Amino acid sequence: MNRSLSERIAAKVGQNSTRRGKQSFSTFLALRTEIKQAMDDGWSIKLIWQTLTDEKKINFSYQRFLLLVKKQGLTRNVVEQVRNTPHQTFPSQIPVTKNDQADGFVFNPSINQEELI
Repeated sequence: MNRSLSERIAAKVGQNSTRRGKQSFSTFLALRTEIKQAMDDGWSIKLIWQTLTDEKKINFSYQRFLLLVKKQGLTRNVVEQVRNTPHQTFPSQIPVTKNDQADGFVFNPSINQEELI
């Protein structure tokens, strides 16, 4: 029996997506040590993906690459590095003393009736 065009397209898409997923996974596994080394050196995941795509070593989307990185557990090192780094104290967290205040305008939220008249 002849299948309809929609059925043939659905079958073809189903076959290609399965093959592509396996191909991207095997390509990723072949490059896993390089990817892990680049991440340990501090390079971002997006920049690693962009470089591998430009070099034509991989040909799948960033979302797929990110999914494979997460599945392989390569992001744990980055999270641990962020957690273990000491946080910087920002100027807004430093208490202000009277000597640091400017001699100019000082806002007073309470209303003084004598100043209004």
